[in-house]
Amino acid sequence: MATKSNQTREDEAQGFAPTRSSMQERIAAFAMLDAMGDVSLAQKTVRLSIIGFTAGDIATMLQTTPTTVYQYVYEAKKRAGIRKPKPKAKQAASDS
Repeated sequence: MATKSNQTREDEAQGFAPTRSSMQERIAAFAMLDAMGDVSLAQKTVRLSIIGFTAGDIATMLQTTPTTVYQYVYEAKKRAGIRKPKPKAKQAASDS
């Protein structure tokens, strides 16, 4: 009987499918990463996130964990000043 690896269980617990991207997308991503040269893991993570790969896919490609991927993306957004939009306050119904 086949058993799941700890990483697979962790990914599924966090809502990640083991592989969501197609083989062609992954090959293109590896070509892009190879062309990037000697850049940091954080920069590679952010680039893959920008082009639409899931945290689970990025973690698999870069041999890290989805939690690490989330942290790198969070830090990049924080440095860039990107924030989630605040919900608009509801106006009081006493306008009439």
